[in-house]
Amino acid sequence: MKLKLSLLPLIFTIGSFSTFSADNEKNIIEKKVMDWMHVEVKSVKGIAIRHVFSCSFYSATPVLKHRDGESSFGDHKFYSLNGQLEELITPTSTQVMPDVSECLKSDFRLNTQEDAEYLLEALDTLFASGSHFDQGVEKKAIKDKDSWKLITGEFFDDLSGYKVVTDEKGKIKKIEYVLGL
Repeated sequence: MKLKLSLLPLIFTIGSFSTFSADNEKNIIEKKVMDWMHVEVKSVKGIAIRHVFSCSFYSATPVLKHRDGESSFGDHKFYSLNGQLEELITPTSTQVMPDVSECLKSDFRLNTQEDAEYLLEALDTLFASGSHFDQGVEKKAIKDKDSWKLITGEFFDDLSGYKVVTDEKGKIKKIEYVLGL
């Protein structure tokens, strides 16, 4: 009985060591894998963006280094407004885009074709998808009664882009991405 009791601390020590060793190896592996990854952050700029928006915009791309080179995946946009950094949601279906509206310059008005082209170029710079669906579609701005249609691509047989609702003075009330303009 005494022999069994004296072996108990030894068994506990060996078991703890193997658990510690496994946890330590796991931590080392996690650190090595994390060293393979980094994020490329670039400022998204352009004349149209400066003309239309008061926010600063950034693109963040995760990059994975491996023996054969590097692979990047995803492109996430962020914006800085009043000292707060937020993710800019890229539209994938018909949806209102309040974060883009918040970033508009307070004095920007959408009254002329030139204003619409600036806004179209700024939005295209931020959200250009490079989708094969959009190839061959002429990007253009068309005035309706109380809104503008900013055409950026097509979705099956329909045009897609942005519907921008304004008041009578040209102040933007709502920006919406629409799959069927």
